[in-house]
Amino acid sequence: MSRLEDEIAHLNQCPWEEDMAYAEQVCQQLQIPLETVSLQQEYWNEVVQYTLMEARRGRTPNPDIMCNSRIKFGMFYRYVGQYFQYVATGHYAQSVTRDNVTSLVMSPDTVKDQTYFLANLNQNQLRKGKLSITHSLMLTHSLTYLLTYLLTHSLTHSLTHSLTH
Repeated sequence: MSRLEDEIAHLNQCPWEEDMAYAEQVCQQLQIPLETVSLQQEYWNEVVQYTLMEARRGRTPNPDIMCNSRIKFGMFYRYVGQYFQYVATGHYAQSVTRDNVTSLVMSPDTVKDQTYFLANLNQNQLRKGKLSITHSLMLTHSLTYLLTYLLTHSLTHSLTHSLTH
């Protein structure tokens, strides 16, 4: 199935329950706890409101970019990530740090590349995030919170989709 077919297969629905079951199975197999963090209200305040405001002004909003900078790397870092040195994100992207400045770098596979969606991240967010190509995942608390982060995105995406349609 192609990426587009996969996206079309889930129009008007969000398979969050399937995602949750998968995350539970992975955590059970790894014998690590699964914790969830609801960021639905923050998503509404920071992403949905922005999207509606920009659309009313006749502009084309990009909620994916705002979700990454304000929710995934913003609120999630503040609520959970602050307790860990790094947070594994799963984004298909690369980062390079030189002279204490971290920059996004295009991925080798331009079809899968997600650097565009990470364009609004600040230096602290870039330094703390461990991107899938740049760093290998460590099976510690970072994996637990990666799963939580993915589930939170799935749940907030479902909520936003149902509220905007």
